[in-house]
Amino acid sequence: HKPMTHDAFMSSNEERQRYWARSLKGWPPFARAKPNPVHFAIADLEHSGHVAHVITQNVDGLHQKAGSKCVTELHGTNHVVRCMGCGALGGRNDHQRLIGALNHWWMKRHDASVVPEWTINPNKSKSEKGGVALGLRADGDAELGEGIDYSEIRVPDCKICGGLIKPDVVYFGDIVPKDRVKRAADAIGSADMVLVVGSSLSVLSSYRLILQAKERDIPIAVVNMGETRAEIEGIEVLKIEEECGEVLDGLVASLKYSGRRV
Repeated sequence: HKPMTHDAFMSSNEERQRYWARSLKGWPPFARAKPNPVHFAIADLEHSGHVAHVITQNVDGLHQKAGSKCVTELHGTNHVVRCMGCGALGGRNDHQRLIGALNHWWMKRHDASVVPEWTINPNKSKSEKGGVALGLRADGDAELGEGIDYSEIRVPDCKICGGLIKPDVVYFGDIVPKDRVKRAADAIGSADMVLVVGSSLSVLSSYRLILQAKERDIPIAVVNMGETRAEIEGIEVLKIEEECGEVLDGLVASLKYSGRRV
């Protein structure tokens, strides 16, 4: 899978056609995805006063669906689209409906001839049907197989200024907005502990928050299967190499009467 980059999306009409065409398949199951027990456990910890702020690299909005209120989405959200010309924001569902209406004929053609199965399980990253690989990616992109022509896909522009419409997410090669960086840094600075759940910390936007915690002598606990960048770089952490759901279920119970904020 070749992830979308900021430069590719902004500079190539073909890449935009490819992305939005595949979103006709990928967006519905992405939008229907439900939180898992980890999301609900984190929300429970927030509601009980033990988690003050959730910082996530995910763009799926599942923390909010689970009930978390104080969430900073470092890499944005796939549920919103932004005009890269005038900055106007809009709902992704509305934009997808417009793309579907403009390209209904394309969907019907490829449903019958190229894509033999238009049902993706949002809880599975890949399935096989009729020899064609159908995968739902973490960003809502869907793998439809080889040899599909996207050149006739109609991509709507901004109704206000005619600018390019882009999912309000940080693609590879883009930068996290300064206000979002500050909000996350302020959350780290006000915490008396940082809990990392299910992340390798390989991406700089998350790893630098750990560096900030280290500089402030804030304790860091990591729940993750496998080594993280913090450990590789020699940062002292409390490492729990167990399944995140089991550990957080235990935290919900054991921290119920504690006043510590993470």
